[in-house]
Amino acid sequence: SSEKTSPTAGVAADECVSDCLFFPSREYGGSTSQSLAQLTSAWLNGVFGEDETTLPRVALNRADVETAAALVRRLRAKGRPIVSINFGVGDNPAKGLGEQFENGLVRSLLEDGVAVILDRGAGDDEARRADAVIRHIRACKRSVVEIEEDSLRQVLSEDSPAAELLVWNGRIGLLAAMIGESDLYVGYDSAGQHIAAALGVGCIDVMAGFSSPRMLDRWRPTGPAETRVIVAQDSALEETISLSRELLRSVPNHL
Repeated sequence: SSEKTSPTAGVAADECVSDCLFFPSREYGGSTSQSLAQLTSAWLNGVFGEDETTLPRVALNRADVETAAALVRRLRAKGRPIVSINFGVGDNPAKGLGEQFENGLVRSLLEDGVAVILDRGAGDDEARRADAVIRHIRACKRSVVEIEEDSLRQVLSEDSPAAELLVWNGRIGLLAAMIGESDLYVGYDSAGQHIAAALGVGCIDVMAGFSSPRMLDRWRPTGPAETRVIVAQDSALEETISLSRELLRSVPNHL
């Protein structure tokens, strides 16, 4: 804008409509290590003269929540914990760690007795990487069920044993509902971990391809549940597996 205002005043630029407030996210709290969600909460307190913590929230469609709950009940055979995973990279390949990491993480979780929901993602690249995981897991003699919205009713009506790996190909609304029914979310720096954090689901954010250490602070998932950030390096797979086990220990009936 042509006119800047004090970050603490929260006054809109003059070309904005009168009832609009502008959050100067690139300036406010610039010397701190807080996440964008934490900075937004502090800014709102300054604007409205309050002293409250405002966390991100997601409003889910009731029908999606009911459908996701029914799916997850099937996956929880014998008290298995549920981990949702998305390997989306938001059109930035530098955020991904490749097949060795992705295949190894899913395989390890299944070997630990965890049921996994894998989002097939959006676009051809994410679909190819999801297919690589599916082939690897099937080669390990693990059960895989791939579902779309059109096949949900059939899957829910079947009496066959629940899959170890459930692959979802469809709307983000239903994916968000499945994340909300899960015990843990794991993914690269994308939308999924922010959805999980907002829904109160613990999550692990594996960060690669970031431009500066400050980005790790700003884009850290923030919500009522515990969230952890793993900086991508040679030991990222082992760290992610170990941290997943740690965070799942609090799940009732876990191994």
